[in-house]
Amino acid sequence: MSLETPPVHGASDPVERPLILRFAETIPVLQVPDDLAFEPLRDWVRARMPEHLAAIGGRASRLDLGAREIKLFDLRRLVHLLREEFNVEITGIYVSRAVIHRFAERELKLRLLPLDWPGEDTPAVEVRPEEAETEEAYVAAPEADVRLETITLPTDLVPTDLPPDPAPVRAAVARDPGRRTQTIHRTIRSGTVVQFDGDLYVFGDVNPGAQVIATGSITVLGTLKGMAHAGAAGDESTAIFALHLRPTQMRIGRRIALSPAESAHTPGPEIATVSADSIVIEPYRGKVRSA
Repeated sequence: MSLETPPVHGASDPVERPLILRFAETIPVLQVPDDLAFEPLRDWVRARMPEHLAAIGGRASRLDLGAREIKLFDLRRLVHLLREEFNVEITGIYVSRAVIHRFAERELKLRLLPLDWPGEDTPAVEVRPEEAETEEAYVAAPEADVRLETITLPTDLVPTDLPPDPAPVRAAVARDPGRRTQTIHRTIRSGTVVQFDGDLYVFGDVNPGAQVIATGSITVLGTLKGMAHAGAAGDESTAIFALHLRPTQMRIGRRIALSPAESAHTPGPEIATVSADSIVIEPYRGKVRSA
């Protein structure tokens, strides 16, 4: 039989360490201790963050992990904690080159050799502009709850960017039946971010770690396993359709949802729409549910 002893905070207690906050131009950067496991790190964040919220001012922020090894599960939980308990949205991380290298080798299970590696005579690879991909740090949704849930996204506006007398909030612009469309005939790989002002059609898969973002609807004629954000400008009448809908995360307008458990899906094409202020997934029967 064991009894839990309440923590006693002392000088050596990790919770007593100060949180170092700096700014990359106007972007807040939170420096995270690189020697704490997740549980004490979570306690440290909860103890230290409140005193810095005024300085952060609701702005999108970054984490400085220093020499800390990247563990995706812990990183996702940390990002979720900052967003849900302190309304701090993390949009990037700082890590050392060595940490990135080790992380990539672990994930790929391959040895990585730079093109300028001593003794290697490898020609540079030419990438055509149309093939260039946007690289972004990817943070998936938390895995603690597989229920379909809706959360209101925080604003991306920096308070100092707002005019003294902001204009009243307008309703989402009605969908234009003649708006632009973009078709992609390939699989979207992990780490790739595709953004388009209009409807987006993907003839292929969207792999985990990839993001597809459109101001209109998103159609994936394949398996959607990454993150999809339809109606990115606020239009909640848009939809996300896939032959196999298994996203890490879905967003429609300002609604966000995690994909339900595998057993909750039905075989065949599915479509996600907003109904009664929630994202709803249902089998596709040739028409979209009315809001």
